[in-house]
Amino acid sequence: LLTGETQAAIDVLPETREVKRYQTSIGAPPVTITLLDTPGYGESGASKAQIRQIQQALEASDAALLVMDAHSPAREADRQCLSDLREMYTSQPQLKPPPVIGVLTHVDLLPPPLEWNPPYDWREPEGPKSRSLHDAVAYVSELFGDALVVTVPVCSDNQTERTWGLAEELLPALAEVLEDAESVSLLRAYESQLSRDRWTNLLKQINRAGRQALRAWVDERLSHLGNAKSSTVYVECRKPS
Repeated sequence: LLTGETQAAIDVLPETREVKRYQTSIGAPPVTITLLDTPGYGESGASKAQIRQIQQALEASDAALLVMDAHSPAREADRQCLSDLREMYTSQPQLKPPPVIGVLTHVDLLPPPLEWNPPYDWREPEGPKSRSLHDAVAYVSELFGDALVVTVPVCSDNQTERTWGLAEELLPALAEVLEDAESVSLLRAYESQLSRDRWTNLLKQINRAGRQALRAWVDERLSHLGNAKSSTVYVECRKPS
């Protein structure tokens, strides 16, 4: 998702304890992104060894993505994994866990499965597909509570025209939880993929209070894209309820 490339095209850096470490450079000037891919645990749940591996990966991360299949209702293993991690961090208060973003994949397969014509306004749904996306996100958000800072729907596919949600949903979510400098670096890496409409929508979604530097940088990118109507785009600054 974040690299837009297959694993074979990414540099694989040696890592122990079964955590795979991928590194790629995106954009111009290039921005280096490092992804730590922890071992999957399946519906049976994560073992104690896997929990330790995941924690070690989290200690080196600025943000974490909990990737879940949107049309699979089995979530107990994920809930238990986050609960175990929370207990480990509680017992080690000197460590600060990174924010965790829920990522619902394969949303194109949600009912009606034969319909896929993004973009979808799932926050204020009108059609059956957008309502399915809304309900899937709402279910996960209610189930996990504050263990996830936000949950977003995405679709990745070998067919570029079917891919949706990275620029529209995941990038704004990451920009919201990262520090300003990290957010700017991330957004700069994907600048070529963001149209003026996407920049505008992204800015509207960065609603975390006190993000003046990030808001100013995104506004500056909009002005470079020829936003003639206004030189300033205002954002509603409020924390998510």
